[in-house]
Amino acid sequence: MRIAVLAKQIPHPSEMRLENGQLVRDQVRLETNSYCRRANAQAVAMAGEQGEVVVFTMGPPSAEQTVREMVARGATRGVLISDPAFAGSDTLITARVLARAIEREGEFDLVLTGEYSLDSETGQVNAQLAELLGLPFIGPCKTLHVVDGVAVAMVELDGGYADVEVLLPAVASAAERLCAPSKASPDECAAVPAARIGHRTAADLGFQPGEVGLAASPTQVGTVLETAIGNGRAGARTASAEEALRLLDALPPAPGVDLSSSGGSAVPRAADGRDVWYLADPTSGPVDPDLLNAVRALARRAGRRVVGVVGDDVGAVAGAVDGVLRFCGANAPDDWVRPICAKIERARPHCVIFDATNWGRELAARIAARLGWGLVGDAVRFTVEDGAVVAWKAAFSGQAMVPISSSSPTLLATVRSGALAGSPPPGDVPGRAPIETVLVASVSKVIYSPTRDPDVDARELGCARCVVVVGRGVDPGEYGELDELRELLGAGPLAATRKVADSGWLPRTRQIGITGRSLAPELVVSIGANGGFNHSAGFVSAGRILAVNVDPDAKIFEVADVGIVGDWRRVVRELCAALRDREVTALPAPRG
Repeated sequence: MRIAVLAKQIPHPSEMRLENGQLVRDQVRLETNSYCRRANAQAVAMAGEQGEVVVFTMGPPSAEQTVREMVARGATRGVLISDPAFAGSDTLITARVLARAIEREGEFDLVLTGEYSLDSETGQVNAQLAELLGLPFIGPCKTLHVVDGVAVAMVELDGGYADVEVLLPAVASAAERLCAPSKASPDECAAVPAARIGHRTAADLGFQPGEVGLAASPTQVGTVLETAIGNGRAGARTASAEEALRLLDALPPAPGVDLSSSGGSAVPRAADGRDVWYLADPTSGPVDPDLLNAVRALARRAGRRVVGVVGDDVGAVAGAVDGVLRFCGANAPDDWVRPICAKIERARPHCVIFDATNWGRELAARIAARLGWGLVGDAVRFTVEDGAVVAWKAAFSGQAMVPISSSSPTLLATVRSGALAGSPPPGDVPGRAPIETVLVASVSKVIYSPTRDPDVDARELGCARCVVVVGRGVDPGEYGELDELRELLGAGPLAATRKVADSGWLPRTRQIGITGRSLAPELVVSIGANGGFNHSAGFVSAGRILAVNVDPDAKIFEVADVGIVGDWRRVVRELCAALRDREVTALPAPRG
């Protein structure tokens, strides 16, 4: 079996920092992305002694260390793709370069990648690569093996798991829980013979200077706004629940985290007549009303209509859009990509906003690769500048907010459910929307089983304006003690730290952090969690953070606006009493 592995070198997540709006790389510890380490470990195990594993790394000369590490841990050989001409390449150009390099090395049975990289957190390259190579894609895979030329995997979905099968060749991505990562010591890396590492430049791969790098990239990153974890947080501590609520009331809006795109009033219809499209995932349940409201408000501010692109369920966007494009029939991402690309090329919408579910991310990435257009992954904010929509996203594990514009005819962007929470609907109410229907044939080679272990509350968590997160300090037998607090706050389902999810106390779909979900609700209440960097990065964009922990030295207090030191049971009782007796203006009201 012949397997290609993609590996990326990144700054260590805990050492990522910004100076003057730029990521500091000098004298910063570099390491191989942890998801890529898992991809390599899995590939080596699957290939066995008779197979071949070839590692591909694109980056500066220092990235050779990543190639060496993967070879030291069992890969047959590696290819470092490095050239100053590649500097500034976005995900589309990166995928094109990697696809060319893989094709030059001959046919592979499987291309294995990490789910995403921890520095940019796009998760786009794997599906873009699949589209460019003309291959099916599965992932992120919790289990993966090959039987008689068929890849069999358990894939993590937004609300559970699904068993999938696909005939090779294919592209697959490794989830965090697929296997242990492959790590090598500096001495083991240094011992790798130079002959086992090949080097490729832009010219070696047949690229002209203008075809790669920043100049060729359809997305452009603007000035970085620093929103490092902890910056702008008051950090006040108290032992009193009543005092904590008063402190929350007194807080001004947190800088850099106003994610609503609904400010301002509608403007006259744009002269070009191009619409804003919202593409709802037909496989993930109800549409996030806050996201739909935000899309409507954004469109009105840009002087544009909203077209809802849906599957069979037209009612998902009824009464909220000006037009409906319904795709009936098959609903796999690679089923939709050809017909929707044809519609997008013909209509040239101003922007297309996708649900950032597994389904939406794959479809958006495939569309971007097929059309050669720019894609912004997991946008958390939209602004309108000179009539053009600009998407903003969090990067560097939540330490920065960056505006990203696109030189493509249409801006493509994915948005996580809950990222635009609190967006009120614009004042106008669309009339009866015309419906255009497109029949979609089944062309996907991926066979999905029904979702197993579904977490029906996962979608609600993403839409919640208030989230209560529990750590190992709260025993699962006592979760019921939090019900009244959640009801008074109008909070969604309980969320969890990784240790809680790994212990099986709450589903994996509730895990918050770098290797879980990222949320941007109006309020996060953390109870009994230490709040390490990998966890707190998942809610850095929250409007307010209230932490409760008995340990005064818990890391969660470093990122919280207000902290209450004390036994969580006492604090929760006092919070409930205070919330029943007074109006707390800083906290969201329950949904109607």
